Amino acid sequence: MLQPLLNVTDLAKSFSGVWALSNVQLTVGTGEIHALLGENGAGKSTLLKALAGAQPQTRGDIWFNGETLPVEDSPVERQNKGIITIYQEFNLLPNMTVAENMFLGREPRKRNVIVDAKAVNQEAQVVLDYLQLNVAPTTPVARLSVAQQQMVEIARALTLNAKLIIMDEPSAALSDSEVESLHRVVRELKGRGVSIIYVTHRLHEVFQLCDRFTVFQDGRFTGSGAVAETNVEQLIRLMVGRDVAFNRRPPSETHHEDKPIRLAVKGLCREKPPLDPHGIALHDISFHVHAGEVLGIAGLVGAGRTEVARCLFGADGFTSGTFALDGAAYHPRDPMYALDQGVALVPEDRKKEGAVLGLSIRDNLSPPVSLRCCAGAFSSTPAKKMT
Repeated sequence: MLQPLLNVTDLAKSFSGVWALSNVQLTVGTGEIHALLGENGAGKSTLLKALAGAQPQTRGDIWFNGETLPVEDSPVERQNKGIITIYQEFNLLPNMTVAENMFLGREPRKRNVIVDAKAVNQEAQVVLDYLQLNVAPTTPVARLSVAQQQMVEIARALTLNAKLIIMDEPSAALSDSEVESLHRVVRELKGRGVSIIYVTHRLHEVFQLCDRFTVFQDGRFTGSGAVAETNVEQLIRLMVGRDVAFNRRPPSETHHEDKPIRLAVKGLCREKPPLDPHGIALHDISFHVHAGEVLGIAGLVGAGRTEVARCLFGADGFTSGTFALDGAAYHPRDPMYALDQGVALVPEDRKKEGAVLGLSIRDNLSPPVSLRCCAGAFSSTPAKKMT
């Protein structure tokens, strides 16, 4: 292994007596791409927050670049030491430009007072050119795609002289071509001596990109090693604690064609929203679903899968198309109509669209009920208790 840059020993974290991490080990070499693997709830995010200074560990040591990091370090102090974290939810201000986001709080100034906007844009352009990101530094971040925003986060990390960049599932929302661009940039960062912790659920990425791996299960370290010396079966065994059969699932013996059609969609069309540069048009989408049937809608990112679901729920408008629910005409003009007809949507973005984070679990479970029970600005508390 390369000269260690990061060494985590016996790290543990508890929340109200419940151990989220226990005796975790992690070693990352200089200029190494290190895969961090584990099922949901394995403790990966908790470790990342401890490394970033966002959540101090209960016990254990983090050694980085020749020193033991104080537990009381803030995220800014960790950032100044060269540890940069790029979360799934980007830390960018959408109404500010690319360059302003890259140098926020560290802008070049004239006479140490006035922000030198020209210098900010020029310095940003140098980094954008290095990353081959064809975006003007004066572009508002709100106009960028997810992949472009991610590159802006990486560009920001480079302006901070990052020694270790932590990427939390960076490819989760990217198309195949965007993933290729991301991998190219990650390899270039490695060539510059930057270390990468790469969190992913896509095991093929581990073999395409990473040098070494570490696996967690239920908050515990279960194994690490060189990617060249392992295989998919071994990684999954470390992740779930047992052997997993890789045989193709046998075809269902249930004949759904004998059951009534629950939903029929014919000729669904949607024009590209004029005010949304990343909006997606739909062209002549038709399908039907039988009662008790699970229908999969597949496609690359940007193919229109989410847009179809939102149209069926009444969350987005559409240009044309006919719908039938249990044989009767169905007109999804808004979400309340859909809910009244028994159609629900579990949205793609749970935090922004699927839950109101400031409300209780009870209140989040009852919005359809409380909306129907509204009288002015008040909803029915007894109705909530019935949910």
